[in-house]
Amino acid sequence: MFAAVGVDRDFEHLLVEIFGSEFVEAFKRKRPAGWVDLLLAFESRKRAATPFKSKPLNVSLPFSFTDYHQKYKVTTTVVITFRNNMYTVHGGATPGLAKSNDLAGK
Repeated sequence: MFAAVGVDRDFEHLLVEIFGSEFVEAFKRKRPAGWVDLLLAFESRKRAATPFKSKPLNVSLPFSFTDYHQKYKVTTTVVITFRNNMYTVHGGATPGLAKSNDLAGK
């Protein structure tokens, strides 16, 4: 139980690192249903993760997140790919966060 809470906390810290604490807190406050959607998407992918899979896991960002981000910031960030403890921001038609299993076990 405590490990799962730690993973959730790490996911939120990762979002803060990428998007900034001001944006994440504003999104939670202004779009609470979108925040819950994001956490549910993360929970679903977290449950599917195993140390035996080498493919990246994708967490889809809800439309409310990308929409709010576009309005909050001038730039559009819709896909972030993580490899070797690094993340890369990509524009794309399908928004999502990708994180490899080897990083999930940190």
